[in-house]
Amino acid sequence: MATSPLAKTSANDQASTCDEPQWHQRLNFFNFGDVRRFNPRTSQAERIANTRLTTTTVVQDDRFPMLPQNDTHLKVVGYILWLFGFTGAHRFYYGKPITGTIWFFTAGLLGIGWLIDLFLIPGMDHDADRRFRSGPIDYSVAWVFLTFLGVFGLHRFYMGKIITGLLYLVTGGLFGLGLLYDFWTLNGQVNESNFESDMPRQFDHGKMTSAT
Repeated sequence: MATSPLAKTSANDQASTCDEPQWHQRLNFFNFGDVRRFNPRTSQAERIANTRLTTTTVVQDDRFPMLPQNDTHLKVVGYILWLFGFTGAHRFYYGKPITGTIWFFTAGLLGIGWLIDLFLIPGMDHDADRRFRSGPIDYSVAWVFLTFLGVFGLHRFYMGKIITGLLYLVTGGLFGLGLLYDFWTLNGQVNESNFESDMPRQFDHGKMTSAT
């Protein structure tokens, strides 16, 4: 006995109704949002439109980053250096040497800028993470060594610059002039060292990829 098209449609509707909870679970798990996109009773044009909308939403969603995030600087270290903020130490740490120098000579803009920076540190931390390259040399460790033990050249020993480290050790950081230079350029020095250390690894990866 032949089955009428109407009977087939009702049977498909019942089957899709039974399957809908599974689709709901999958959609809730992946957070794609629009159930109509998978509903067999939806027209083809609506499915295509809903697919484009949800695809655009997923690509632009910050919960799905396209690239790994750097975490070169730490908020904890930033707040510790903020305690000495009248010297501009936290601004030097986050790669802002010009305003750091202004803070140094004006005691943190007479304390006003120092207090305001308490609320600006999260933003400065985010900007620094985007500007600088992570790697084997840790920015926070280098800055702590420079800030508290810079006259002994410990930050330069840490970065593998043994000769200048010894020179700092016997001259008190080149009589303070070397310390001023490093406060302006330390982020760049660490960034360059991390870049150079990453080059052989990228070269080896390129050779392996070409070999395969």
